[in-house]
Amino acid sequence: MTVTYRTSFLSSVTLNVTGSCLLRPTSTPTSTPTNTPSAPADLAVAGSCSNVNTSTATFIVTNNGGDMDSPYAYEIKDAQGAVVDTGNFQLQAGGSVVINYSGTS
Repeated sequence: MTVTYRTSFLSSVTLNVTGSCLLRPTSTPTSTPTNTPSAPADLAVAGSCSNVNTSTATFIVTNNGGDMDSPYAYEIKDAQGAVVDTGNFQLQAGGSVVINYSGTS
């Protein structure tokens, strides 16, 4: 899964989040008890220009689903597509992370 977000105020900065969703077992009618799979992560991204004068973009990634099984990588690219920042995050259900980037507009 790849999530891309671009602010309208700072169009030269985008945030890309890449991760994988593991295949979860499905329920099968049987007399053998099975574990109910947990809800997968459901990420939402919001972004804004924190202060146009300092060219700072703020991205908030929120997990509206279940706990993330593993860290997801993100990268921030400039208008030319060059990667200017990278990192990882792993969120529990309902958790969020703030990612800030300061650069030129």
